Amino acid sequence: WTLHRAIRALPAGSSLLVGRGGRREERRFFDMAAILREAGPAPASPGERAEMLRAALEDSVRQHLVADVPVGVFLSAGLDSTTIAALAAEAGTGDLRTVTLGFEEFRGGPMDETVLAAEVARQRGSRHETRWIRGEEFAAARGALLDAMDQPSVDGVNTYFVARAAREAGLKVALSGLGGDELFASYPSFRQVPRLARAMAPLRGL
Repeated sequence: WTLHRAIRALPAGSSLLVGRGGRREERRFFDMAAILREAGPAPASPGERAEMLRAALEDSVRQHLVADVPVGVFLSAGLDSTTIAALAAEAGTGDLRTVTLGFEEFRGGPMDETVLAAEVARQRGSRHETRWIRGEEFAAARGALLDAMDQPSVDGVNTYFVARAAREAGLKVALSGLGGDELFASYPSFRQVPRLARAMAPLRGL
């Protein structure tokens, strides 16, 4: 679903070719389920699974650090971005830079992520910058950020501002933890929604 009634998003891992006369051909170029089937059963041991996961994350971060310009990391206090920052530091590519977005309205409060992000950066030896923004900046940038997003989302708004901060800091390439919560089902809704669906199942036929 999208904000436009007649427009739908393509399924994940697919492309759409539209030819002359409106002929449409949808292609699937990536299928996670097929990849998992080809990979065979996962190791039974939690320790082995953890090793496989770490190896995959290390490989992905290492590959994404290949660039002809300095690569930064969008660093919040979340597990996803702190993991990426730690693995980037361990990869030892040199001058690691991290950028954190701080919200003035949260400064010094329980929702202020900048303190923990700065501590992670200190431990990992990165050159760290915190950029502070105020609520009125969101309103002032509304038109620009909506133009920049294919599909409006909360993460898209945050990413817009932290990407702008990274550009102002002189970075052209940065890694982020976006998608980590979805991949590892770490939002409470990933557990709450299935439970609610099961609870409501007897009412489907009514």
